[in-house]
Amino acid sequence: MKITPHKLKLLGACSSQVALFKELGGDTKNITLTFCLKHADKLEWDWAARHFLSPTARAEYDRVEALAAAEYDRVKDPAWAKYKRVRALAWAEYNRVEALAWTEYNRVKAPALAEYNRVKAPALAEYDRVKAPVLAEYNRVKAKTFWTMFQAENQCKIGSAVDPATLTPVAEIEEKLHEIHGARKPA
Repeated sequence: MKITPHKLKLLGACSSQVALFKELGGDTKNITLTFCLKHADKLEWDWAARHFLSPTARAEYDRVEALAAAEYDRVKDPAWAKYKRVRALAWAEYNRVEALAWTEYNRVKAPALAEYNRVKAPALAEYDRVKAPVLAEYNRVKAKTFWTMFQAENQCKIGSAVDPATLTPVAEIEEKLHEIHGARKPA
């Protein structure tokens, strides 16, 4: 019997199995025992049995597959149980060593963190002391600039004349901003 990737697609095979079949067999493959055994661990044989075997052949496939699965489980289950026992012992040892390491880490970390906090506290206080007046002036300039622009805009909208005495000259605002930021005034 010949099978093609197109036929697999028509029967609803997943794209990865279609691609694998094409890689293994090309565009058309005459299915032989050699092909099946060579790729026994790659192709989805249960799917193939459901789609390519008659009901009678499928029943025999299912009977043999059930026997093979039982033998597989009979051999696999004790090995899995042994693996789980070994893994549990190894995990317990890992947790024991990890707990010791965390204890040592916390013992060493505590004085280092205390020293870090001791050294950074005065530096942060100095930063806050230097920053406070500059930040206050910066916020004052922003607030006054907003108010000036808001007043000018709203007075112009209603057709009123703007009182120049209430407006902060732009040059004064720029001067203050440059003082705050420590930058030179633009030329």
